[in-house]
Amino acid sequence: VIVKRVTGSSLGEFAAREIFAPLEMNSSLFYEDRTAIIPNRATGYAGDEDGGFRQVHNYNFAVAGDGQLYTTVGDLLLWNRELDRPRVWEPHFAKMMLTRGMLDNGESIDYAFGLSHGRREGRATVSHGGSSWGFRAYLERYPEQELSVAVLCNADEASAYALAGEVSELFLAEIDPGAEPDESEGEESQATEATKEADPGPNLDLTPYEGSYACDELQVTHEVIVDEGRLAIRVQTTRGEWPRYDLEPVNDGTFAGDGFELVFERDGDEQILGFTLGTERARNFWFTRR
Repeated sequence: VIVKRVTGSSLGEFAAREIFAPLEMNSSLFYEDRTAIIPNRATGYAGDEDGGFRQVHNYNFAVAGDGQLYTTVGDLLLWNRELDRPRVWEPHFAKMMLTRGMLDNGESIDYAFGLSHGRREGRATVSHGGSSWGFRAYLERYPEQELSVAVLCNADEASAYALAGEVSELFLAEIDPGAEPDESEGEESQATEATKEADPGPNLDLTPYEGSYACDELQVTHEVIVDEGRLAIRVQTTRGEWPRYDLEPVNDGTFAGDGFELVFERDGDEQILGFTLGTERARNFWFTRR
């Protein structure tokens, strides 16, 4: 709405003129017309109960802004390179996008203007991820090592964050083999490392965690289930049930998903009261067990 009022153009028109064309991102566009034919468009999928796949791509959703960006790995890296070595935009633009946010109490946060500062395996990163029906995406840059990795997935079960880490390690093992994890790792990295180190044992009883959990603040309900010995979560909204997300044990009562973490709380009788949900950019959402 702001872009339309200021420039007279839709977000898609403005981005095509001011971002995609100057950077030669020839395969990128904002999907604003659901009748448009997009060459080489991927379809989003999710696993079904029979071990196969079902289509979950929402072709009728054409509201651009918080999503609906169609692009490629190559185009994402062109945009990423512009932040590192500006040739089209003014240098202050990249500097602004990397400026950390500031809370009212003066504390700075990792989230900047559409990008997140973090650490992975002891190395500084600048990154952002996203997801929608049947799609997962992650773009991560290691400024000190001059390495960037873009991952696009068209399957709900895929972890773009984890895949980006695996790809980056193939290169970082050669160009920067000496880095070690430190205590300043970002929340998502900490959860990932803790998951790797956790050894809950084969007799971990997950059944007490099963049930429905509701958050009044977000007006959503999460179903926690046990399937084939693993804990998983399903999100239910007025639009129907969203895809399942697998959870990995971090420690007693804490489980990590793809970019989020659940911390379960118990009462004095060891009965589960609910859990707190946290992500890279939002924390402390309380879900009460129903």
